[in-house]
Amino acid sequence: MRVTLQRQSGRPIEGADNQDYNEQWRERFDLISNDYQKEYTRFKKGEITREELDQKSREMHTACDELEKELLDNYDLEKQVELPKTGKQWKEFQTLYGFPSIVHHDGKKVYLVLLDVGL
Repeated sequence: MRVTLQRQSGRPIEGADNQDYNEQWRERFDLISNDYQKEYTRFKKGEITREELDQKSREMHTACDELEKELLDNYDLEKQVELPKTGKQWKEFQTLYGFPSIVHHDGKKVYLVLLDVGL
């Protein structure tokens, strides 16, 4: 039986991609967040209106959506694998991917969510 793997954190399935993904995400998100913080500070000082701040908030959400889409296009956040059948195969699976914690079925696919954030 084929199942689809996803990480609880939303990070890439293959561990080698995690560091690059994290760095790219953090760098871009910090830019977006810092830009909004500057506008929020201007709002608190009375330099811009609530409407201008709300517009900046919408722009921030759009930028976050674009960042998410770009990361989804560049990294494999899902992977289809054959479900292990033997104890030895499960041990190899856990060595490669960690422990599946949640099973989800959406009617077409069976997902195993890999625990990588904690409970």
